[in-house]
Amino acid sequence: QHQHQHQHQHQLFIMVFDPTAPFCAYCYKQNREKLKKCSKCHSRCYCSRACQAQDWRLGCHKLFCGQVGEIGVDYEIRPSPSKKGLGVFARRDIHRDETILAERSVAETASCMPKEESVRAAIMALTPLEGLTVLDRSSFRSKFERNNVGGLHLNFSRVNHDCIGNSHHAFDEKRGVILLVASTTIRKGEEIFYSYTFQTPHSEAIKKHSFCWDFTCTCRACRVPKIAHKLDLMIKYDHQIVKEGRETHECIDIATKKLLPLYNEFECSSYFYSRIYSDLFQFSITQRKTYEQAMYYIRLAYQESLNFFGYEAPLTKKKYNNVLHPEESPNYMALEYG
Repeated sequence: QHQHQHQHQHQLFIMVFDPTAPFCAYCYKQNREKLKKCSKCHSRCYCSRACQAQDWRLGCHKLFCGQVGEIGVDYEIRPSPSKKGLGVFARRDIHRDETILAERSVAETASCMPKEESVRAAIMALTPLEGLTVLDRSSFRSKFERNNVGGLHLNFSRVNHDCIGNSHHAFDEKRGVILLVASTTIRKGEEIFYSYTFQTPHSEAIKKHSFCWDFTCTCRACRVPKIAHKLDLMIKYDHQIVKEGRETHECIDIATKKLLPLYNEFECSSYFYSRIYSDLFQFSITQRKTYEQAMYYIRLAYQESLNFFGYEAPLTKKKYNNVLHPEESPNYMALEYG
């Protein structure tokens, strides 16, 4: 009986974390009186010098101090009027290509549940589900295809879905954080969204919303079939360029005349522009007559990657190397010598 009472008290402790109240950026303890801000950026909060030192070394704040948004200063977590539960909202105007957050994971899998009670409390506050199930639900997990890195990022997990979204995310392998970057200007007080299903045809996405995350999306694309059709066209054109092996001139026409106008219409993230400009570079660098065009595209690709990831990211450095040494591209003059 005593053991059962102790377990019940433990469960009560687990559920007391309040994500709308201030908490330590490293251990997630909540004690408003004891929280102190980073002396350099004056934005990130800690409950102790030990947590600040650990976050500087392991949490990557050393790399992002004063360069990315922070909870309580640039964004906040509060009830969402358009969604069930909580959401993430801008506390100031956030402009296109600003990094809203850069966040380390607190757990990689359900078998790696952190030992710190305060972190466990923050994790369990994400969902009413009990036990470790929270880490198995894809709505609270980030998977990254390149090296199968998975992780639970607590503030990022509070961002709600919208099929169009006003931000986009990517995993920064080198620095071990997830980045959430504004795709367009997000006004003070507006909710921040990203698409959970941005590479999925809309009919399949609707099923996924229900099956994986237990919600029904009511965004513009889900209300207006014409908009959903255009989102599907973006996926179609991207597939035609990357996977169907079409002729170079066809790929360039699809990208410039069909795909890029849709990117402009939906105010897509710099992440996507960087990718398509890189593709256009690879198509154009195959011949001398399109060399100048290729160099124009790779400079654009580098700038968009710089906007989204920053210079330290491997993808940005790779594109910068292409700017300096286009001859190192595997496609360089391939149609001239082939």
